[in-house]
Amino acid sequence: MTKELLLKHIMGETDNAEEQKVNLWLSESDKNRKYYAELKNLLVRESMPQSTASAEELYEFHTKMEEKKHLKKEKISRHLIFAYASAAAAVIFAAFALWPKEESGKLQIEDLVRVALTDIPSEYVHTIYTENGVKAKTTLPDGSTVLLNSGSTISYPDKFIGDTREISFSGEGYFNVVSDSLKPMIIKTGHNLDVMVLGTEFNLKTFDSTKIETTLYQGKITLITGAKSKGKPSYTEVLPNTKSYISNHGTIKLQQMDKITNTATKAWTKGRIIFNETPLKQVVEELERWHGVRIIVTDNSILKYKITADFNSESIVQIADLIKLSAMIDYKYKNNILYLSGR
Repeated sequence: MTKELLLKHIMGETDNAEEQKVNLWLSESDKNRKYYAELKNLLVRESMPQSTASAEELYEFHTKMEEKKHLKKEKISRHLIFAYASAAAAVIFAAFALWPKEESGKLQIEDLVRVALTDIPSEYVHTIYTENGVKAKTTLPDGSTVLLNSGSTISYPDKFIGDTREISFSGEGYFNVVSDSLKPMIIKTGHNLDVMVLGTEFNLKTFDSTKIETTLYQGKITLITGAKSKGKPSYTEVLPNTKSYISNHGTIKLQQMDKITNTATKAWTKGRIIFNETPLKQVVEELERWHGVRIIVTDNSILKYKITADFNSESIVQIADLIKLSAMIDYKYKNNILYLSGR
């Protein structure tokens, strides 16, 4: 392999035959890939402009690289341009050649060409927040849809660039993700968990950071834990009709869903809220978000009760009446505050 051809490839000037030749050479050994990366780094440093690029210019550069990649009919080698801030907050470029690897046939997140939300100027990032008592539906740049429950937040870019579709999320959302086997969606929860999705339908709940829940209805998702630790992330594949519970330590518990669990988890998307032997503390938290009211428990002894009920369009007072009938609980409602006590 000649250096001239490699440089031509780095500059994006190869034809299909030359590109296939370089790709084959790169796939032969780690040594070849390392030499390519070093050559590319050298080229970038030598051609570094004296002036630094703005965040907007960096974003536009990423966008153009992405558009150029999709114009080619054949799969091209993947390159990543990282932005680093110096002590003076200057932005410089460094380039690396990354080749996605597979472990037992599974895509590894650390080997993807990623453009995180933090790499994108804020004016190109959309954030939607739903207040308590409010729900909303949003459509992402790739056509995927997310139904947001009350008290939820989602952030996503104007367009997805790089090898992933990166978004951040907190709260509860029902995701219907457009399928793209070559460009997974990465959902960052802000905790010890990222969710990698190729195309599927599932519910994600992160209100309790000590026990994040996913409920998968169709397709497949991969739970990635340990991303914030020094070790290599851990991958757990989840199949349909499975509910997962992820602790803040990265421990994952998988549970096959029965019909009742399936219905209860998805109920909020239909305007219903179902409790099945649910601890009162959790009931209080969900009702506060659902109705946008404040609930104060004045007698901690009632927290031992578990509630089983199915609510639809009932007001918070009607719900309180039903809870009063099902347990030794009394209530007062004043100034949009519900007070719960024993009786």
